[in-house]
Amino acid sequence: MKLSPPGPTAVTLTVTTVMCVVGGAACFGFIADGWTGAVLEGSATAGGVAVGASLRRPRPLVTGRSAAPGGGDGSGAGAADAIVPGFASYEAAVFPLTSGGVSDEEKRARRMRAYRLAAYDELPRGVRVSAAEALGVLDEGADPHRARTVVNALSRAIRDDLPVRRPD
Repeated sequence: MKLSPPGPTAVTLTVTTVMCVVGGAACFGFIADGWTGAVLEGSATAGGVAVGASLRRPRPLVTGRSAAPGGGDGSGAGAADAIVPGFASYEAAVFPLTSGGVSDEEKRARRMRAYRLAAYDELPRGVRVSAAEALGVLDEGADPHRARTVVNALSRAIRDDLPVRRPD
């Protein structure tokens, strides 16, 4: 799964925080020793921030380890938990409660989300097979009862194939 860069809000907040810290250090340096202190304190703080940022190792949200019982980081379990709402949303778009209740654009977006969730590599095989079957039935869009049955089967497959979650 491809990792996306941080959003503009996160970048803006990070830059603003660094600027405030460096500016605050420059103000304290100015109070302590005038302009020379301001330059030295601001430079030292900026250098410290730069060294800290270069030493920090970014941690991706999704790693290559599997969520097999007895190991893994749980990314497969998290993705599996996201499948049921994604598929229920796609099912609601295929069989809306009112005619014209869902636009074609929204239906395509929900379909794309369901396909992306089903294509995640870390999912257990049983979950992927059930997801593929559910996508096939939902894409047909002919029988709402059959669609409900396969989405329920997908939910059972997720419950059966994932490791038991114990409370902390």
